[in-house]
Amino acid sequence: MQLALIVGYGDIGQRVARLGLDAGWRIRALVRSKRSLPGIEPVVGDLDQAASLSDLAGRAVCKVLFHFAPPPPSGECDTRTAHLLSALDSAP
Repeated sequence: MQLALIVGYGDIGQRVARLGLDAGWRIRALVRSKRSLPGIEPVVGDLDQAASLSDLAGRAVCKVLFHFAPPPPSGECDTRTAHLLSALDSAP
């Protein structure tokens, strides 16, 4: 079974997750708080806080990654994507 990781589990992320589940994929989603997500493996973390993404590093191995998280509302640099890439880079 293929595994997809969804970063940015809002409206679009949830729709893609449903499509993936319907197609027989395992779906893992980065979420800010642990909650019941039927059929979804939650990974708790916040892209605005790099230290909170340590759990993601150990669970980031996947066939496909969907990145739907928007950039921060201010600033010229997308720190959220930078934090995500740093966490993924530290994955075993």
